[in-house]
Amino acid sequence: MKYLAQDEFFENAAEIVDKAYRLSYYPRTPDQHFEGRRTKNLLELDPDFYWSCVQKFIGEYFSKDTHNIDADLFFHRLNSKDKNDPHWKYDKIHTDDCIVSGIVYLTPDAPMTSGTQTYRKVDNTCVPDVVFHNKFNRMIMFPGNAPHSAMDIKGGTRDRLTLLLFVYGVNN
Repeated sequence: MKYLAQDEFFENAAEIVDKAYRLSYYPRTPDQHFEGRRTKNLLELDPDFYWSCVQKFIGEYFSKDTHNIDADLFFHRLNSKDKNDPHWKYDKIHTDDCIVSGIVYLTPDAPMTSGTQTYRKVDNTCVPDVVFHNKFNRMIMFPGNAPHSAMDIKGGTRDRLTLLLFVYGVNN
């Protein structure tokens, strides 16, 4: 499995955070399986921004000349009250229904323990494997079928703001 982490992913991260806070966020629908709130797919809201971000992610994980990309991109906000959601029916350790998942951490001065952890299966049990600490403007990518979870989200006064990428297909 390929895991990737890159610091200082965006040259204009502060501008991207400003953009993220100007957007509307929505709770999940009954058929969705995430905690927190997300924007609409950024392809609908700002196609130029969507494509520049998707190409940047893809260029790091695959090859620079990849063209046909099927992906979703969202800003996501999560805070400590979301962990107590009584309607959360699914294990917090989960997989994504995509070939590659990507995250950029966008909360300045977030607790490093509010990152992402992947797991491996040992005797049908998920055991911790790779830890990605939350660092402002750090991008991580990993296979969508890797079990993972958000780590501790308490400790900060701000929401855990991330940019989420879900890649469903890539063709040259």
